[in-house]
Amino acid sequence: MECNSPACGYGPFAKAHAVDELAWVHEGRLIVRVGNQTLTATPRCTVYLPAGVAHSVEAVGDTTAGPLFLSGVHHLGPRALTLPRTEELNRLAAPLTEPGDGVGAAMSDLMAALLPWVRTAPQPLPEEPRARRIAHQILSDPAAPESLNELALAAGVSVRTVQRAFLRETGLSFGQWRARSRVIAGARHLREGVSVSQAAQACGYTPSTFIARYRAEFGVTPGREAHHLRT
Repeated sequence: MECNSPACGYGPFAKAHAVDELAWVHEGRLIVRVGNQTLTATPRCTVYLPAGVAHSVEAVGDTTAGPLFLSGVHHLGPRALTLPRTEELNRLAAPLTEPGDGVGAAMSDLMAALLPWVRTAPQPLPEEPRARRIAHQILSDPAAPESLNELALAAGVSVRTVQRAFLRETGLSFGQWRARSRVIAGARHLREGVSVSQAAQACGYTPSTFIARYRAEFGVTPGREAHHLRT
């Protein structure tokens, strides 16, 4: 199947879909553009595309590929990212690439495998050296209370330079990037089995703020997700 044909669902013009999607390559390579991000899908890695996120896809050379729509699955995560095609992921996706029975169960199994990757995948980092240093500082201690003014002063850079670097090079404002990094840190703690209150404290939020932020990012409360992880 030629992946730039309408039948394949791919093309050079930006579009968004109503459900989450994996750019699934059998042979060759796809270039996926989302805002200022350029991601690559191959037989060894797939690109996760959240519902509602505009993207364009182009083939490199002779490529056989197609979109794998995660219909019926709640929103897994807020941003496009590259995920490794592990043996487990390929096995779980196989029933969805061909028509047949058992698609619903296969979709649920695939979602369970994708969830930890999508929830806890690291944030893109700014390229500007001082902004990047600030980003690493936040990642090393998400709960640290220092304001942007204090972080910029310690790094010897202006607040405006930091703000521009984050927006230009990560696609997010500094505040959005920091908030999302804290929620991702909380998600990692939840997967380790801690309580919602402990996860909130570890990422610098009160429990109520953490619950609200988590739900805004992932469409589910951390308590519900923690329950799912235990069952």
